[in-house]
Amino acid sequence: MRCAAASMRGRGNTVSSAEYLVSQAAAEHVLVDVAPSSSGYAVTAVASGGKWRIRVSAGGALQVSGASETLSFKVSATGAVTAGSSTPPTSTPTTPSPPTEPTPPTPTEPTPPSGTAQTLTFTQGVNGYTGVQDLSISSLNYSSSNPVGTVYKTNDVLLADTRRYTMKALIRFDVSQIPTTATVTAAKLDVTFESWVGPQALNGNFMKTPWSYGSATLGFTSGGAGSNWTAPGIGSGDVQGPTFQFLNIDDSGYQRRSIALDPGSVQRWVRSSAANQGLVLANTATGKDLRICSSEVANVARRPTLSVTFQ
Repeated sequence: MRCAAASMRGRGNTVSSAEYLVSQAAAEHVLVDVAPSSSGYAVTAVASGGKWRIRVSAGGALQVSGASETLSFKVSATGAVTAGSSTPPTSTPTTPSPPTEPTPPTPTEPTPPSGTAQTLTFTQGVNGYTGVQDLSISSLNYSSSNPVGTVYKTNDVLLADTRRYTMKALIRFDVSQIPTTATVTAAKLDVTFESWVGPQALNGNFMKTPWSYGSATLGFTSGGAGSNWTAPGIGSGDVQGPTFQFLNIDDSGYQRRSIALDPGSVQRWVRSSAANQGLVLANTATGKDLRICSSEVANVARRPTLSVTFQ
């Protein structure tokens, strides 16, 4: 691609600077009627609003072709400036026409300008998203000969209460749609409870110990990813970061609740999928039945939703 810019000859053949915008693409630029200068010319290309802002000023390594009085240089796709060919254009217009700029392709998902916040929401089965893993572990039938206890997968509810047995829920969202370089500014979790007694509260923690959804050893003793929990049923050494708590769960049956999550902890999920071990949810109140609609429940509006705002 070759561009031509206006004359740089000023009054009395004195040198003046030039500045113009062109498409942000690799191209050779040829400036005509450029006054020769023993000190040469300097050229910079700076990205500006999706275009290159070209600045030409006296004093630099680029030299004018003497006979044709043209200044030729190349701008790479990254904005690097190098000397161009010495061959002038076949015809030098008195008033050069503006360069023809190619129409850039429209991206399917345009990247927002730097500093612009956007929010992605993740719900199983919505907009093709299938990145939720959730299950419940229980001390039911737990023993030395059955260290797994009882695990509930592909169930329409997550169990998180302490009655005759201790039951905790694990849930993990795949957030790989968010660029790893993004900065998380806010996050929240929305879940639907089924509660017929109240008041109740649900405690939440960010998991640290790895767990594998498909492992046969995942359960009350182990995460199934090569190591046991620090205590049966998930101990304090298996969690990290700030805790959170759903409050005021009442006896009205199905109810949707929302809780803010620590942005820094969600940021770790975005930076590395290996660091994303999801959340554990538990109700420590003895004898109170509390259920959470899972990602498999038929009513999509009741499924857990993670919302992440980032820049």
